[in-house]
This record gives sequence, C-alpha cells and structure tokens, in this order.
Amino acid sequence: MVSANALSLGIWADNTLSYTGYADTVTPFITVGLGKVYSRFEQNQQALSDWSTGYKVVAGLKFDLSENSTLSVGVGHVDSGHLN
Repeated sequence: MVSANALSLGIWADNTLSYTGYADTVTPFITVGLGKVYSRFEQNQQALSDWSTGYKVVAGLKFDLSENSTLSVGVGHVDSGHLN
C-alpha cells in the first residue's frame, strides 16, 4: 500500500494592473506575484522538503456586484518550484 502526503505553504507579494475605462461594472486585470514557498512531500515514511521561489500570473475580469462587493474570475499559471 502506498501512502503519500503533500504540503505547500507560501507567502506572496502581488501586483495587479487593471484597466478601468472598459465598462462601468467590469474591469479587466492582470496580476503578477512573486513568493517564497515551502513544499513537503512524504511517501512511505520518506520525505522531501525545500524552500523555493515561486511566481504566478493571473488574467481575468472583476465584476462590481454592489457598492461593497466584487467578483473576480481569472485564469493563470503558478510555478512554486520543484523538490529535488
């Protein structure tokens, strides 16, 4: 029997660029982030763990639902490093 466990935990700094001239209630955006990620993988009582630098890029749309709430929908890519 194979038993495995994976953990990924990180702290990120993000920067978002948005274009507010598109529509009154819809705002396109691009978010780029850089972070430090701790990853740990355990399988059959053997473990690998490491800190690595990760990045993420997300593009999408933000919808203003009311004065105090928004909904963001986006697609993107996250790479948080590899365990060796």
